[in-house]
Amino acid sequence: MFSTRIMVENAAESADKVVHLARNNGWEYAYTDVPRAMSGPNSCGLTIKVNEKDVDKVMSQLGEVGRTSAPLHNRLELTQQYSEVEKQISLLQKEKETLQQTECTEQCKLDEIEQQLQGYLQQKAALDKEMEMTTLEIYFVGEVNP
Repeated sequence: MFSTRIMVENAAESADKVVHLARNNGWEYAYTDVPRAMSGPNSCGLTIKVNEKDVDKVMSQLGEVGRTSAPLHNRLELTQQYSEVEKQISLLQKEKETLQQTECTEQCKLDEIEQQLQGYLQQKAALDKEMEMTTLEIYFVGEVNP
């Protein structure tokens, strides 16, 4: 996960520009709360989900909206969830092999294991795709003119 702050004249209008960018580029987006330290009458938050390899390109596009701060990298790993899925896949594959080697007559048990295995393999595929993506939190903060 990355986060950045963009200094802008009008936070709402700038957020709309980024939503337009998100739609044009096929990025998922959602409005978010702004941390209290940055909140004010002219501030808002937005998250977009982009492919991690495109973060620099996205930051460049955000620079056209306002003055961006360097993105802070605060990656929340999916590794725990991923490790658990891989562990379950391994256990089910071993159980399946054991049942096949003993020429198990319990076909329904084998079918059940196969069904669970397919479910975990689908979860793993979804996590593989999710791990290619990163979330970019954007905080729009209106510049105050003295």
